[in-house]
Parts: sequence; structure tokens; C-alpha cells
Amino acid sequence: MFKALKIILTLALCAFILSASDCYSDYENDSKVWGYKPVYTNDLQEVFNVLPQQPLRRPGKIYVYQNKLFINEKSSGIHVYDNINPESPQYLYFVSIYGNNDISIKNGILYADQGPNLLTLDLNSINADSLRVSKQDGIFHTYGYSEALPPAEDVYYQCPDFDLGFVKSWELDSIYYRYACHN
Repeated sequence: MFKALKIILTLALCAFILSASDCYSDYENDSKVWGYKPVYTNDLQEVFNVLPQQPLRRPGKIYVYQNKLFINEKSSGIHVYDNINPESPQYLYFVSIYGNNDISIKNGILYADQGPNLLTLDLNSINADSLRVSKQDGIFHTYGYSEALPPAEDVYYQCPDFDLGFVKSWELDSIYYRYACHN
């Protein structure tokens, strides 16, 4: 009799644990939160572009090359200034490189990461109507979420899936909690 009671209590405890975890799991899987969803692209022109002046939000490295000043904008691209008068640099344009976090300049070539890819810009063509750009895919294997974060902090967002392409922008929407990241 004691053995039968032990079996019944064990089965009841197992049933309770399974049913409780099922309810919690269903709640987590079906609930939605307000957050950002990534908009993907595989078109290089959509993630690399020359644009008019953009505000400095998250500046990174600063380089001076000849009479130009380059300021990296984390996750976004490069601000380019005419630096003939270093006391008063004049804004020229913004080179939008989505996923860009680092730049370097050597021998007239600007090197920039674009997520997992490496872009090279020939600075001798910088005054031309079109920049000479080359791209090598998959150079950086450490591309992670920090390179493609939504435009706000302390928010939920759908974790990017880089197999779907580059994150070119974000849209505010309700997202499933089970797919949400938080920054």
C-alpha cells in the first residue's frame, strides 16, 4: 500500500509539472510585445549609398587623409568633411554603409566593414561623381547583433537573421516575445 501511494504521488507530481510548464510555454510562445522588426535586403546599393548631411549620433574613429576628414558613424557609415581649413571643416556628404563599425585608411584606400563584408573605397575617386568601391563577401566571421541594432535603446526587437540579408532598416511593430531580443 505504501508503494502504491508513492507511485500515485509521483505520477501526480509529474502531471502537475508537465501541465504547469506547458501553460507557461504556451503563454511565452503566443504573447506579443511592442518592438522593432528588421527589414532585410541583399542589394548592395540599398546598404551603400552617398547621401546628404546626416547628424552625428554615434561617432567612432576619426581619420584625416590629405584635405579630407572622415568620421565613422557606428552601424551607419562615414561622414566626409572638406578639411582644407582644419579650424572650420565643411561637411561634404555621408557615405551610408549599413552595418559599418570600423574604418581604416592606408595608401589612399579606405577600408570599411559592412557586416561580414569588407568594402574598399578608392579615396582618389572621392571627388568624382561615383566612388570606386569593391566588396569582398564573408571576410569577418564575428558579425553579430551589435552591428545591426534598432534605432532606439532599451527596447525589444526581433533578433536579426543574417541569412536573410542585411538589415537595412527597422519598423516598429508587435513581435512575438519568443523571437525578441532586448538592448
